[in-house]
Amino acid sequence: GVCVNVHPAAFEDINPRFRRYAEYVDRYPNGERTDTAHLNVIDTLREADKPAAALQWVARTRQRFAGTAVETNAMFAELRLYVAEDRWSEAVNIADQLLSRSFSKAVLTSRAEVAYLKAFSLEKAGRKDEAFNAYLSVPDSIESYYGWLASQRLAALAGPSRAEIVSKREERVNSAIDSVSELYPAPYRQAILSATKSRKLDPRFILALIRQESVFKPLAKSPAGARGLLQLTMDAAQKYGPGAGLNALRENQLYQPETSITVGAEYLEHLTKLFPQMLEPVAASYNGGEDNVARWLERAKRPDPGVFTAEVGFDETKGYVQKVMSNYRVYKRLYTADLIRK
Repeated sequence: GVCVNVHPAAFEDINPRFRRYAEYVDRYPNGERTDTAHLNVIDTLREADKPAAALQWVARTRQRFAGTAVETNAMFAELRLYVAEDRWSEAVNIADQLLSRSFSKAVLTSRAEVAYLKAFSLEKAGRKDEAFNAYLSVPDSIESYYGWLASQRLAALAGPSRAEIVSKREERVNSAIDSVSELYPAPYRQAILSATKSRKLDPRFILALIRQESVFKPLAKSPAGARGLLQLTMDAAQKYGPGAGLNALRENQLYQPETSITVGAEYLEHLTKLFPQMLEPVAASYNGGEDNVARWLERAKRPDPGVFTAEVGFDETKGYVQKVMSNYRVYKRLYTADLIRK
């Protein structure tokens, strides 16, 4: 049997977040947040690099919430743990179990995400043919982030005999992109190019963010007080304005496209230096904060975009990353790096 009674005191040294969640579970076994507390314990144990203890909590959570979305979420935590620990056959096994369950709104993952992680695990295990077929089973479309990642892996695995399968898949998505190209405009070209060139940013990534943040409306304002094309807060403007040569910015200046783009680019340059390997953590930081992203990267243990995105712990941020990256894919298809329409 599994020893599932890991007591909070046994991990005094881990971190205060772990103790807070574990004590909540102990104190309020039927509390209204006990389900998320269980899942948070699993994640904090993983962040503390205690995979064995995390698996004990997975077992405990699955037992306590058998047959519910919480059990599905615990299984998803288990899948992510096996991927981070290079335990490929266990990852494939739990992914298969997950794929036979239902994905309700309360489930913190999607069928495409689990299918991608299964294919990734098969590939890492050296089971290349099975991996190819598993990637092929992740449907691709303009909106499908994991479909896009799967298409990239398929291209790498295909070889001459299967190249046609992959190119047909890509052609389908490309023609879908071409048919909606007018929904992906590239305004403010000069401002974007001058803000991105010196900072070594891809201008198409800024377009992808603006499309998600404000749909190109310079006067957009959020309930939380974020303003302009890149939905900057006054805090961000005061922090990153000076680096862009814009001191003492006032609120109404954030509605000016050029100001928003320049300050936003300064902020993005800071984020790309923090997270240089891929754009997903940059997008995640823009929405969910860089401290959280550092934790998610620590759990992922590898610089794979799909593995990182699966670790994103906020629903809204995970959806945001997938939308921004899907926008970016479209902009890369439609425009050159100088924002000239191909």
